[in-house]
Amino acid sequence: MKRTVRILVLFLALMAFWMVLSARLDPLFLVIGVASAAWIAWYTIAVLDSEVGERPDAGGFNPVALVTYILWLFVRQVVSGFSLAWVVVNPRRAPQPGVFRFRTGLALPAARTILANSITLVPGTNTIEVEDDLFTVHAFNAASAADIAEAKVQRRIARIFRVPPDDPPQLEWEPLYDPSTADQRPDGDVEVERGREGR
Repeated sequence: MKRTVRILVLFLALMAFWMVLSARLDPLFLVIGVASAAWIAWYTIAVLDSEVGERPDAGGFNPVALVTYILWLFVRQVVSGFSLAWVVVNPRRAPQPGVFRFRTGLALPAARTILANSITLVPGTNTIEVEDDLFTVHAFNAASAADIAEAKVQRRIARIFRVPPDDPPQLEWEPLYDPSTADQRPDGDVEVERGREGR
């Protein structure tokens, strides 16, 4: 996507955001919105290109997959929120928090940015650190990591950018979960690196 088109898309997105927040159509607010959106789009496009990554013109982008992903993520937020609430109010299902690490095959900085933020947006998981392809995530319990362990999130993001999908990653847990304890693992979806048991 050429730089001019990227600036225009960013400007339109910022202007739409301004219109939603202000909810006013009088000339003063429209002029302020246009000026603000134009200045921010022009000033930040270089930062976005360097930090998030510039998509080559020959590459692909699937806007339908993006919309579908946003809707899917919203549903996952609601479902995960109710699941966590049930664990909290049910005395027989104590939470088992832990930290896990995994690697992703998503090479585009924009794809990794969406992945990191998506993990944090869904209740039960929070991205702690991202270093290249290595993600460190805190989880409320192992079931909260099921979508990541099955690569559901990674594959949907890959469809947005039309890149090869991720395989299910191996999750390294600290502390390690005891598979004999009920409700700690999402039906065996989480693979554990046994070599770290001594830690």
